[in-house]
Amino acid sequence: MDCISERLRLNRRRDDIPDNKEDIVLIWFVESMNDEKYFKRATDRLRECNNSVLLYTEYELCMDYIRSVVTEKIILILAGK
Repeated sequence: MDCISERLRLNRRRDDIPDNKEDIVLIWFVESMNDEKYFKRATDRLRECNNSVLLYTEYELCMDYIRSVVTEKIILILAGK
């Protein structure tokens, strides 16, 4: 995982994600991420509402995570071009 991915907790696999203490997970899928500072600020703001925020740019990893969710409710944010 590169520095940007680690700072933003980007494209994490299910077994790399700590247990969720919330009953909701926010998943933000965006195809490309051009402005790291924007996404860092935005995810920090989202974490003020709900600590469990995941950011994905890789479709398959995002779908794998969604399929693995059993008990949490998912709020999915899709960012278009």
